[in-house]
Amino acid sequence: MLLRHAPDLPLLVPRADGAQRLEEVIEAFGSWPNRPIAGVLWLDDLQNFFGSGGLTVQGLRKAQNLGLCIVATIRRRELEKFQNTNLELNKVVQDLYDRAHVVQVPDGMSANERVDRPLMP
Repeated sequence: MLLRHAPDLPLLVPRADGAQRLEEVIEAFGSWPNRPIAGVLWLDDLQNFFGSGGLTVQGLRKAQNLGLCIVATIRRRELEKFQNTNLELNKVVQDLYDRAHVVQVPDGMSANERVDRPLMP
């Protein structure tokens, strides 16, 4: 999907282990010399970016103002957990979800996908 919609944009993939604060990644993109007008911020396993040093409403707005399209993955059960937690975290999760274009991805591959894309050995 990224290759179809943003083949030439730089892809930022921050580490989810807390080694680098998400805000620092966004700031770094903003200060790139000759920065492109757009980019993709990929938050794989989004739940790992909530909490201390992670995604905030202000950080989300800053990323979007810098032209970053945020792509994230999260399992439904993880999303439901975060939607039922403390108020401040719930606000970030809800704000992100309200802005999102949600794409439901099935848990398994279709028969056509299995034929077209055999698993690597």
